[in-house]
Parts: sequence; structure tokens; C-alpha cells
Amino acid sequence: MTSLRSMDYTLLPDLTTYKKHAIIQVHVSRKWSFHGATENGPLQHIDMVLSDCKLHLPTQPEHALQTFQPPTIEHKTLEQLLTMNPYDYPDTGYECTVTVTEIDTSNTWWYPSCTKCGRKTTPHNTTYYCDLCKWDGYKFKYKLKFRASDATAIAQMFCFDNIARYIVGKSCKVILRSTNAATPIPPDLAQIVSLKFTFRVIPDDSSFDNQDQVPIALRIISITAAHGRQHALPLKPTNIIEGTSTPQNKLQLQLIENSPSNPFQNLSTSTPPPKQVII
Repeated sequence: MTSLRSMDYTLLPDLTTYKKHAIIQVHVSRKWSFHGATENGPLQHIDMVLSDCKLHLPTQPEHALQTFQPPTIEHKTLEQLLTMNPYDYPDTGYECTVTVTEIDTSNTWWYPSCTKCGRKTTPHNTTYYCDLCKWDGYKFKYKLKFRASDATAIAQMFCFDNIARYIVGKSCKVILRSTNAATPIPPDLAQIVSLKFTFRVIPDDSSFDNQDQVPIALRIISITAAHGRQHALPLKPTNIIEGTSTPQNKLQLQLIENSPSNPFQNLSTSTPPPKQVII
């Protein structure tokens, strides 16, 4: 007589209508009994939910088990980054640790973005309009430009809305509401000077057409670490290396004291945002 212990049990998924004789080893997860019209009537049938006592899952061989290792991003100085050929940058970029030294006021730090395609819209009467989408829905987003240094070089950097919002700490729409003729550079925006970060950067698109074969500006694609406010700005490097398109009309904010109460309201720029569209 064959012992039940030595028999092979059939798993529930392997049962078929053609397999009339099978041995299963199951747990009853749920059970319903039907007694007809009255609860005390004769038992007519039982419904049960069964589950295998032991579920046999296919296993992978040990050599097939692999853990994902994120790529190691190389850290470089600004001097190294600004003397490299833009085509030599990897797609993942390089990391650099810098301190914000100046805010670029040669261009506006915001733009009206189409709510459909995300592209920059154009002024139309008292609002903005996307010629591509034929759409007048828009929202204000950052295109923040600033200069940063690590004492080896000075670089022109820029970032778009999500990264800029982390750097500034507030949304573009909120910052625009505090802008007026007296304070075109809002204090919340000006206070990023002297903040230190580790960024991951790549060359901007215009760098690939640069005849000098060096980056014109560095685009920030992610923030690796925030190191807080520094007591002093990095010393100005003896040999300044910066992109060829770095504008001369910039607002230089020299840190006098490590205090958020510095008189940033005295700052000025020639490109204030149109007040009539700020809502």
C-alpha cells in the first residue's frame, strides 16, 4: 500500500476536467453551506474556496539574480567642465559642487508656458497665446539663470521649473506676485545667492555649435545635494574661464553678511515682468 506521504500532490491550477483522479492538499479559506428555503433544512450543497497548502513557485538560478546598480557619476571642477568638448560629456552628465554668486538679469527668469505642449507662449493682448496649439491656456514657469563658482572657474548655469522651484523654495507664480517696479528681483529669488549645491550638469544646446568647442552654459538636470548657505562666496579665480555668451549686463550680489535681511529691495533690472498678466 502506498503511503499518502509519498504521493505527489496536484496543485489546484493543474487540475483539469480530464484528470478524474487527483490528490490535492489544500486549506479551506472560506465555506458556504446551502440548506434550501430554511436554515434548518437539509444540506443541499457546500461552496468552498480552496488554496494549496504549499505553493511551488519556479525559482531563478542564483546567477540570474542581479541587483540594479545606478551609474556612478564622476565629479569634476568647473574649470574641467568648461574646458571640455561638449561632445565628450556623457548623457548622464557630470557632478559639480558650486556656490551661487550672481543672478543673471539680462533675461527674464520666468516664461509663460503653454498648458498643452509646455512651450513658451507669446504675448497676445492682455494674455499669452500658443501659436502651435492655437491655445491661450498658460502657466508661469521658471527658466532661472545664474552664475556659480567653485573657486576654479565661474560658470553660467540655468535650470527649468522643477529644479528652480527646489532651489528657490517657492513656485514661480508665487514669486511673480511679489514683483513690482521697486523690487523687480524679489527677495525670495535674490536670497539664493551664497547657497551651495552639488548639481548634475550637461552643456546647453547652443554649446554644440560653439566654434570654440567648449560649453557656453551648463544646464542643471538634477540636484544631488544641498549644502546650505555659505558664510562667504568662493574667491574669484585668477584665470576666469566662462562661457563665451556670458552676458555683461548682470546683477552681481556680493554677500556682505550671512543674513537673509540684506537690503535686496535695492536691486534693479531692466526687464520686469508685465504686471497686467500677473494673477
